[in-house]
Amino acid sequence: MTIVATEPVDAALFTRPVPLARLVRVHLRIWPAQRAMTVATLLAVLIGVGGMLLGLGHLTTPATADAVGRQFVGSSAAYSLLWFAIGAVAGAGPFRNKWAQLLLSFAPRRGRWFVALLVSVLVWTLAATGLFTVLCAVAALVRTGSAGAATGVVTTVGPVLALSLFDVTVGLILGAAARGVAVPLILAYVIGPALPLITVVCGWNGALPPRAVSRLMAVRLGNMPR
Repeated sequence: MTIVATEPVDAALFTRPVPLARLVRVHLRIWPAQRAMTVATLLAVLIGVGGMLLGLGHLTTPATADAVGRQFVGSSAAYSLLWFAIGAVAGAGPFRNKWAQLLLSFAPRRGRWFVALLVSVLVWTLAATGLFTVLCAVAALVRTGSAGAATGVVTTVGPVLALSLFDVTVGLILGAAARGVAVPLILAYVIGPALPLITVVCGWNGALPPRAVSRLMAVRLGNMPR
């Protein structure tokens, strides 16, 4: 009988937590392979660029950097709003496609895994918004023939990026909580827009006091009355 000497196995190798950066890299390799993510992202970019071109076509003021920048922010509302749906898809995807169990098998800390999921989606959003900004800047330059127009797009990307990051974060949290996309999409695209009408109807029917209706409407519009 031959006895083979082996090195002692360090038990810490099996209990040491997986680094957060590694989990983020794993997610970033998964997203391009997810058809729903790539299609939804490309659709958001195309709709955003189309809205920008349409807005430039109806620009009634000289195409200065300030005017084009305001037009860019206004035309990007649909682009930013679509990131809620992308976030919901990203949050529900790991559970619907069953690969959350695979990742949690070697990274069992659910909180760390969810943070990595969120960070990877934020990085994805940042990269897509960078591409969107470049395309809009090129479109503004070609459409107006002014370098100042392209500068106006680049210098006003902050609000667009902030709103996109906020929407994708809320969508991801709701998608992961519901483990599906139906509930988040109904909340965002059906109940949310209908909330002012619901509050007004409730006020007309006496279900809510007039002051409560005015407060709900103010919260919806982002202007709380004193």
